[in-house]
Order: sequence, then structure tokens, then C-alpha cells
Amino acid sequence: MTTRRISRISLLSALLLLTLVIAPSRPAARADSGSSVADDLTRLAEHGTFDQVLARLKDSPDLTNANGVPALIKDIESYETARAAQAQVRRKDFDKVVARMNRQAQAGRLEDAVFSAVEASTLADSSVEFRKDPPVVDLIKKTEAAATAAQKQGDWVEALNIYRALDLLFDDYATYHVLAKQASLHVRVLRIYAPDHLETLLKKRAARLKKDRAADALIEKDKDEEAKPAAPSKLKKKLDRDEQDVHVDKEPWQERLKDVDPTMLRTTLAQASRKHLTNRGYAGLLRGALDSLTVLIDSPEVAESFPGLKDPKRVQGFRDAIATARADVDRNAADLNYLDAAGIIDQVIAASAKTVELPEAVIVYEMTDGAVDTLDEFSAIIWPHETEAFGRNFKGKFYGVGIQISEFAEPETGKQRLMVVSPIKDGPAIKAGIRAGDIIAAVDGVETAGWSLDKAVATITGEKGTDVMLGIERRGAPDRLPFKLVRDEVKIESIKGWSLSKTGGWDYYIDPTLRIGYVRLSQFIPQSADDLDAAINQMEKAGGVNALILDLRFNPGGLLASAVEVVNRFVREGPIVSTVGPDDSKNSEYRARPDRAHATFPVVVLVNQGSASASEIVSGALQDYSRALIVGSRSFGKFSVQDVFPIESGKAYLKLTTQHYKLPSGRSRHRDPGVEAWGIEPDLVVKMTDKQVLEALEVRQSADVIRNADAPVDPQNPVHQASELLDKSLDPQLQAALLVLKTRLVASGATVAQK
Repeated sequence: MTTRRISRISLLSALLLLTLVIAPSRPAARADSGSSVADDLTRLAEHGTFDQVLARLKDSPDLTNANGVPALIKDIESYETARAAQAQVRRKDFDKVVARMNRQAQAGRLEDAVFSAVEASTLADSSVEFRKDPPVVDLIKKTEAAATAAQKQGDWVEALNIYRALDLLFDDYATYHVLAKQASLHVRVLRIYAPDHLETLLKKRAARLKKDRAADALIEKDKDEEAKPAAPSKLKKKLDRDEQDVHVDKEPWQERLKDVDPTMLRTTLAQASRKHLTNRGYAGLLRGALDSLTVLIDSPEVAESFPGLKDPKRVQGFRDAIATARADVDRNAADLNYLDAAGIIDQVIAASAKTVELPEAVIVYEMTDGAVDTLDEFSAIIWPHETEAFGRNFKGKFYGVGIQISEFAEPETGKQRLMVVSPIKDGPAIKAGIRAGDIIAAVDGVETAGWSLDKAVATITGEKGTDVMLGIERRGAPDRLPFKLVRDEVKIESIKGWSLSKTGGWDYYIDPTLRIGYVRLSQFIPQSADDLDAAINQMEKAGGVNALILDLRFNPGGLLASAVEVVNRFVREGPIVSTVGPDDSKNSEYRARPDRAHATFPVVVLVNQGSASASEIVSGALQDYSRALIVGSRSFGKFSVQDVFPIESGKAYLKLTTQHYKLPSGRSRHRDPGVEAWGIEPDLVVKMTDKQVLEALEVRQSADVIRNADAPVDPQNPVHQASELLDKSLDPQLQAALLVLKTRLVASGATVAQK
């Protein structure tokens, strides 16, 4: 079973950074009198100057009626018309959003106003200049003050959401990122040890939002329809829902911390101090570990779980012990070793036993998370209760029933429910008759209302050959339907094509006439390169591949070896990627092998802000070799290498950033605070608004659903086809990529025919 939740890397950043414009990232191409007409037209297309391509085609009588040219002219005209219309909509939307932002700010709805500012910044000609506007500067100051006030009142949910909003507005990995991270630590403590209090804060927030929206509706009801504020964006709703997800799954902290012991903390400190890219030693790690404990005892709400924290005198005694340990760390920072660190840990555990009597597992859990939090964004501890899901992400297969699921808030109760997005081809679920849109109301007789996706995945998956009973609620069925399924191997699908065939397989031709293929690679798992081979071979058998679009948008990465293999399918020789350590010395280099490459054909790679890590290795290497044209928006900027170290023979794992990647040209584009050159810059920049991205995603997800032949049509959930993305101009990035390849193929064929 796979989930449909899109991570923050792959949705939040991407949706808010994308804006509808198209601009060349290098100067527009000029015709070279010494080059062929086909080369000139291709160069113009690759720079996004499709209007010039159109003019050249129309001004060349010998080309106008050549094979494929009339259709190309029609496609470009359609694209240019849509692009002009979209630009007008963008300008109009900018004015509307700014007006909404000002109304919200005046009404004191600061967080909503910041989200409107985020949206407006993506629509502005310059987001930097927009943030300098006096109304925006004033809004930021007031919002900062509101976050500070929320912190003082202990409302960490409110503070977290405000800092998240500000972080998204600036999105520079520095300004508000640290503050948002600090607030999230407090929310994490409440989620684990005081879920009832967290639920109270969330309900308080939900009530305020409801009241604000009602007041806003009254203010606007007498205004023109066009002047009404837009409904809260889907992104904003998602952030609210993410917070609701936290409170509904009240897993006892004892379950989360099961099998946690002091050895895990000691091993984490030892490994991180020696092997992390920064080689920062024990002092910084121990400071973070002690700070995390301070957050815990500074959260009075957790006293319901730990009675020792109800006594101020005992709490002060433990606080003094933490301060003493901190002083020891500071005094001996340069000379701390493993034995010193272990002694400080024992000292803290002993102090707790004499004062607040926190369970040893709690101290270990908090100190370990606090230590790892001092490292980079990508280092993490994988606790015993997380190891199964962690391993599943990299094996490329697991044992389950074969369904993709999502969660939604039930309108009547507000509780989270689980819905089948799509059954997986050849899985137990689709064979048993489970359909897209079914609600998973119970698992093995236990009601699922309020379950998180993580809990659902952990419960429904299991050992091969074991049974699981799903209670399904289906539209039109009067009673709950029981499905007894036998768990079997489910293969994770990392390669998808353009459209589904009636048998559930993929059709990879986005343009069958010109034989242009389209492959989406959603993550890099062991079988990704083999699956790519199968897709290309399928097209070769069906008529050949003249060109290919490789879509890496929203691909967060995966296995380095898999990324290397994918690059090798297009590059026959030379280095693909190398890894370097703290002193920039090369640790390893991966090179292409000629026997693994396919025949040469034009390639366009699509990337966006959700393309990270392995996706950037592939797109960056192909860009360095000029093997592919990169189209879209700047990628995420993760060029760091994480190694996974087992703890206590695999009871837990430590994921540490140990190296950086370098592309064949020697460049490394990691996104560190203050660095301007990060990520893969497309050769052809085509940005999209958050609205466009969401609409395109909805159509794409609907088109990807495997549907039972006898399933009735649900009027509330229309079935979309992949062709709508092009026919309705919903995906300008994909359109531009396709036009580049069409221009190249048609122009080449047409000019050859004229000779």
C-alpha cells in the first residue's frame, strides 16, 4: 500500500514558488547563417521563443505545408494564445490577491494575510520587490509580534502556523526557518505526551478560523462577486489539516518509545560526532540534547503524563541538574570524548531519578532527537517504531493489499477518514473488487475514523500470506462491505507513463504520430532503471522512440545507485556523479558504461521545486553533458549524501549527512543559507501558479486511477483524462517541453524533405 500525502519538499515549497511566466534562462537564440533551418528553429524553441518559431514557419512557404508543419503551427498558436490569456489572468489575480491581503491585514487576520502575501509574491513580477512594499513590511512586523505573543501564551500551534506562513513567504531557509523549527519542537512534545492539550489548541484555532471566515463573508456579501475574497487556498487548507492530523491519533507515548534505550543515544552521539559532514564533535550535540529536555520540562501540559513534573520544587531540581550538565559541556567543549558524553548522559538520567522521575526512555528519546536536530535538515534518527516503514521506502516492494490511500476530513464530524485513491495493478485489493473512492471504515473490526495515514499503513500491511479484513463503505451501497484479503507482495511503481490502457498498463506515447515518449519517474528505487528500460523497449517494439520527455517533477529522490543507472541510460561514457567529504576531497566517483545506454534520441527533462537529490543528479548530469534540455522551474537544491547506520543490530537507524554530490562539471548546488546559486536551473524556465499546479495535479491523479469496469460514475468526482493537460493548457511546463521536441522533429523532417 502506498500513500498519497505529498511531502513538504514536494508540495508546500513547490506550490508557492511557482508562478505563471515563461522566460529563457539564457539570451534568446539568434539564427546562425551557417546553420540549417532546422537547427535555427530548434534553437529558438529551446529558448522558449515559440513566437519566433511560428513567424519563421509562416514566413517560409517551402516549409508551411511540409509534413507535420501545419499541426505544429496550430499547436504553437494554441500555446501562445493560452500563454497570453494566462498572463492576463496572472496580473488580474495579483491585484485581487493584494486587495484581499490588505483587507485581511486590516481585519487583524494576520496569518491569512501572510498566506495571501505568499500567493501574491508568486504572481508578482519580482517577489523580492513585492516584499519591500510598505504594506507587506508592516504586515510582517505585526505577524512577528503575533507569533511572539502566541509563544508567551503557550499556544505553540498558533505560533507554528504563523512562522510556517512567514517561512513560506521568504523561503530562503534562514529568516523564519529556525523559529518555525523551534515551535515545531514544542508541538512535537505536546503531540507525544499531551495529545489532549494539543487537541484543545487545535480546536481553539479551528473555532477562530471559522469565526474569521464567517465575519469575512459578512463584510463581503454586499460587494460584487469579483471583489469577494477567494476561498482559502487548498494549500492553506492542507496546512490546517496537517495540524488536525496531529491530534486525532492519540498513540500512547509508551508505544512510540517502545524498545528505546540509552545505547541508542550514546551510539547516535558517537556516530554523529565522527561521521557527520561538519565533524562538529560532542559539545554541540550535547547542547541540543539538553535543550530538548528543557523544552519538555518547560511544557507544563505534559505533567499529566509525568506526575513528577507537577512539583515545582522537583522540576527546579532537575532544571539545576541540566544547567550543571550544560556548564560541564561548555567548560570542556574542545576536549569532550565518548566517555565524557556517556558520563553526562548517566548524570542526567540519575538526576531525573532523584527529582522528576522521568522514564529513562523519555530522557533518551528527547536527548537523541535534540542532538540530531542540531545537525542539518536531512539527518534523522529512525526509531524502532519507524524502521519498518523506513525500510519499505527503499526496497521497492512490501507486503500488503495493493491500494493507494488518502485521508480527508469528514464534513459532519471533522474526523479524518481513509479513502482508496486507486487500487494497484494485480494487487489483492483490485482482484477482490475494491474500487477507487471506497472508504476504509474498519480494519480487522477496528473503526478507522481518526486514524493517521501512518497508522493505516502499519496496520494494513503485514507478513505475506496473512489475512486482513477491511470494512468498506461505498457510495450507493446501503451496508458496509466486508473484504477479507490475503497480503501479498506489492511492487512500488516508480515509473509511470502518459495514460493508462484498459488493462491497467501504461501507454508511454504522448505523441504517437511523432513517436514522442513520456515517462514519469516518481522516486528512485532499486528497479527504476529496469522499469525505464521496459518503458523504452515497449515503445521501441510499438514503432520506435524519436524523442522522450522524462518528468522528474515532485520526485524527492531516493537511491544514488538508481540515479546513476538512469543517467547511464542516456550517457555512454564519462563521470556521472562524485561524492566529496568535508575537505572537498573526492571519496568516490560513478562513471557511465557504454553497454547500458539506449540509442541516442532527443530528451527533455522536467523539474520543479519538488525535484530533489537523485532527481537533481539525473537532471544536472544530463544538463552537463548537453544530453537533455531541462525545462521547468529551479529544483530543490539537495546535493548532500545521507548514509544510514544501524543501531543495535537494526533496532533503530541513524541517517547522517556525510558527503556532498558533485556533478560531472564539478559543480555542487546544495542549498545552504545565504547561498544564491543552488538547485538545477532549467535551460528553459517555465513557471506555474499554485492554482495551475493544483489543477494539473488533480487531473493527473484522476487520470492515473485504475478503475473497475463495473464501477458507476461518481458525478462528484469526475474522471479526467491525461489529454486534458494539453488540450486545456493546464500544464504549461509539459506543453513547452512537448513543443520543443515537436519543433525539433518536425523542422528536421520538413527541411530534409525540401532538399
